[in-house]
Amino acid sequence: MSRKKLKDSIARSEITRMIRDQKASIKNHKIMKMERHLGDGLYVSFDGYQIAIAVNNHKNIVAYLDPNVMDMLVNYIKEIKEL
Repeated sequence: MSRKKLKDSIARSEITRMIRDQKASIKNHKIMKMERHLGDGLYVSFDGYQIAIAVNNHKNIVAYLDPNVMDMLVNYIKEIKEL
């Protein structure tokens, strides 16, 4: 491989890595911003893995729901709606 082709290949690899890193950074930023006040003093936030439940203040976290518990909660809500 010629020097020019090698330099071009390295430059493309570096640009590809930078774009990938930037996309990951944007995704992480969006995930960290996934906080909501649901009403009645209930706050939720998502860190990319689990949901934090807070009451009366978004900093007063009282529980964390991992993916399994999230699924069970969703199923419970579906059951209630079917009553």
